[in-house]
Amino acid sequence: MYAHSWGAATAAGVVAAGHDVLAPVTVDPVSWMRPDVQMVADHARTWIDYNATGGEGFSLSNAIAGIGGAWNAAPAPYATFYHEINASHAAAMCITAPAGCGR
Repeated sequence: MYAHSWGAATAAGVVAAGHDVLAPVTVDPVSWMRPDVQMVADHARTWIDYNATGGEGFSLSNAIAGIGGAWNAAPAPYATFYHEINASHAAAMCITAPAGCGR
């Protein structure tokens, strides 16, 4: 399962609710209400989380993610693999997705 932003938070919520997932990949999750991240870890064999740390200069997508409840480093102690990437919230999916964004 590969998900970004609010989709990543929604996917994490499904896993935390007790649905075992082999390898959820959450990319810069955003939500006002966070699931129990320990439960996400418990129901994922391997959980990979990417945190977009900004990129260069002002980014409207970063501002919107911040208002929307960016998780930032909250998954770090729980995810099997946690990575910070120097990208904006909008660019994070293009950088981490196996096929990129139309590359």
